[in-house]
Amino acid sequence: FLGRLGRDEEALAANDQVIERFGSASDPALLRQVAMAMRGRGVVLGRLGRDEEALTAYDQVIERFGDAGDAALLRQVAASMIAKGRILETRGDTGAARALYRETISRYRGQPELSETVGVARRLARRTARRV
Repeated sequence: FLGRLGRDEEALAANDQVIERFGSASDPALLRQVAMAMRGRGVVLGRLGRDEEALTAYDQVIERFGDAGDAALLRQVAASMIAKGRILETRGDTGAARALYRETISRYRGQPELSETVGVARRLARRTARRV
């Protein structure tokens, strides 16, 4: 929310606080908040032009929650994969971005709760295929 108001540094600090305070929680509701904060951290860092740190933040979400059984956590993973792909595209690494979009599709295409995200990944994969 703070990031939408242009208060990126405050948003980054708030995300970091959530991660620090609840990062080792086992409660599913808290883990969802942690995953959102981790992805939110990537979003803010990207907006600040700190792409390397944003990529690291997205990788952390993907690594930590990639095998989760919870749909809300997997939404954060899929969104992180797409966001990472977009950064890779802006850096000119279209092939890596397309591979990431395809991986998102193959991982989550059979999950109805992620159909919208899979649709975004399909559109982005098609777009990058035209660029190569």
